[in-house]
Amino acid sequence: MSAVFLLAQSRGMPNGVGAVVIVGVLLLIVTIVIFATRAVRKARRELLEKLRQVGLTITEKPDLAMQTEAYALMRMKITKGERGVKMIARGIIRDRDTTLVEHMHMVHTGKSAHAVYWTFAIIACPEHWPQLVLSEEHLGDKIMKFFGKDRSDVQTESKAFDDRWRVECPDPDFGTLVLSPEVQAWANSLPRSSRVSIGAGQINIACRSLLSAKNVDAFVDAPSTLADLLPPELDAYGAA
Repeated sequence: MSAVFLLAQSRGMPNGVGAVVIVGVLLLIVTIVIFATRAVRKARRELLEKLRQVGLTITEKPDLAMQTEAYALMRMKITKGERGVKMIARGIIRDRDTTLVEHMHMVHTGKSAHAVYWTFAIIACPEHWPQLVLSEEHLGDKIMKFFGKDRSDVQTESKAFDDRWRVECPDPDFGTLVLSPEVQAWANSLPRSSRVSIGAGQINIACRSLLSAKNVDAFVDAPSTLADLLPPELDAYGAA
């Protein structure tokens, strides 16, 4: 408010006119906040309704035990840990038990702050599979490549895939089997800021964003879509 008042004074406005300007600006700010809040609440209602329509049972504001269990499923270390789990949804998608987890934490930068969301869709896979993780390459990965050091454990014949994804897998043979041309094409179709984990008991698709109602169908279906693309010979891979 003081900034608006100083602006009014700097333009030589009389005190009465300056006060009107201040009130007008404040009313505009309040109106914008009200409409923005309503839009956020509407989007949230639409998301929850869509999740119910696809057959998921939703738990908002889960207790600490549920948060801890869900955070363990995420298999990522994220700021705020289990206490950042805001919502859990479970149900049957394409005959597979599917769990959806929403995680949020705040990032403070100087005088401002913004929310960072991660959303996860998870189904089960054989426990005996080694774990393969696809994460998007960052600047450090690209610099290492420039100097001839590729940090991926598995390289493919697709430049588009290798330029986007860093592959972490302790068993390159498993990685080669998983990363068929069909799986590569599917991975490249994912939205930016995605992460994929396959093995050690779960298929986990994550996206660094807040899920919206229009994206629900594709996102909750993503783990099953990936599972259906995997070759059948993987079923016995790693079994004793």
